[in-house]
Amino acid sequence: MIAGIVTICCQLGALAILWRFSRPRGLATLQGLFLSVAFVYHGVSLILISSFPGAEDYPGLASVAATSEWRYLVGAAFLGFAAGGALTSSLFAQRHTSPNTAGRKRAEFSLPRPWVLLGLVLPMYLVALAGRGLVAPSTSQVGATGYYSGGLTSQFLLVGMVVLALSILVHRGPKKLPLVLLGSSFAFALIGQRTWVVGTAILLLISLRRLGISPSSKSLALATIPILTVAILLSSTRAVEGRQAFTFGSGYGTRISALDQGARHMSVALTWSGFEQDYIGRLDGNVFPSFLVERLAQGYRPTGWSPIVNGIGLAIPSFLNPHKADTSLSARNEEHYLESAYSAPPNVNFLPTFFGSMCTYFGTHWLPLLSALLGAILAVLDWMLRKRSTITTLVFLALGTVAVGYESTPPNLWLSLRGAALLLIVIVVLRWFRDVATSSRSGTMTSASYHVT
Repeated sequence: MIAGIVTICCQLGALAILWRFSRPRGLATLQGLFLSVAFVYHGVSLILISSFPGAEDYPGLASVAATSEWRYLVGAAFLGFAAGGALTSSLFAQRHTSPNTAGRKRAEFSLPRPWVLLGLVLPMYLVALAGRGLVAPSTSQVGATGYYSGGLTSQFLLVGMVVLALSILVHRGPKKLPLVLLGSSFAFALIGQRTWVVGTAILLLISLRRLGISPSSKSLALATIPILTVAILLSSTRAVEGRQAFTFGSGYGTRISALDQGARHMSVALTWSGFEQDYIGRLDGNVFPSFLVERLAQGYRPTGWSPIVNGIGLAIPSFLNPHKADTSLSARNEEHYLESAYSAPPNVNFLPTFFGSMCTYFGTHWLPLLSALLGAILAVLDWMLRKRSTITTLVFLALGTVAVGYESTPPNLWLSLRGAALLLIVIVVLRWFRDVATSSRSGTMTSASYHVT
């Protein structure tokens, strides 16, 4: 009980520190988004499970002592992250004057037309819908083709969908927000990604705020309807059909049939037992880290640099690292690496989380320091993306997927940095073609130039 109270106080204190040092943007930064999502998995879930003990998915997986130790550790990790981010933000604020963004016009935020972005997003979506993308962490029988298609869709589909939605709202107006989220929510329902339904809404609203676009209260209220509907639909589908309908290799026919059965039995998800199992227990990001802490106390060795090196290797493009698809599953997936290294029970869908994975790198006592380093890294990225422009907003989206995917592992950071670089290149190329077309129509076929705002 005491450990739970202490960790909640530490987590709320860390959020308050970030709020204080990131004004006027508040928590609409990479640091704030990351720590807010982490609080859901470590703080909110702890409060809910303490209030409803029967909701815990894996009771007894870790001892009471290990669970208490983890609660103290994650509280220290939150404070370390906030201290590292706040100190770095203060140093940059003292040495560099923030750009004056007052008076900037919305026309500066130019995005490609929705149909152009649809041409980029639709192929990835069809790959995922056909069951050839979004490789599950436990999938070991996936060839090189499946590995690359899974990597492509898992890394870029969410970002692409948010950018497409953002383009529609920029060109058509924020009143279209409910319709846009209706389309994205049901699109992700077909590929079984409930987290992405919520993630799209979060990233989209933060992007609109960065661009100075404010949807009305009515639009925001209406936008919650498709999100809640799809969340309930996917919960009932999983209860009736299981998760296998959305795994690698399942086609669109299987997915549609599963959702149809889920829609016919939506009352299952509306019961308290269904809510308790699929939401309260599903958000518990403390169980597996507590198990890892106990394993370390039992004499299991820290993983060292291996997961970090493996993650960086995955971020290297295939033309520079052509054999990465031939490596073992543990080298390509840190969650599988941890389950294997620490003898986790098989066939269990754990949530490793960023902080949980990081506590195994060099031992639990290094977690606060590593968290402070991560906070400092995100603070530097926030400073680099401080200008309110199209480019910085799109790069923010690519990196924002790290926070949305907090339940996963740290290699996502390196992959997101690579994705941000690729997205930047794509946008610059699209602008170059746009400028060439504009020059051609005006009869001034001189050297085309582009301006990165």
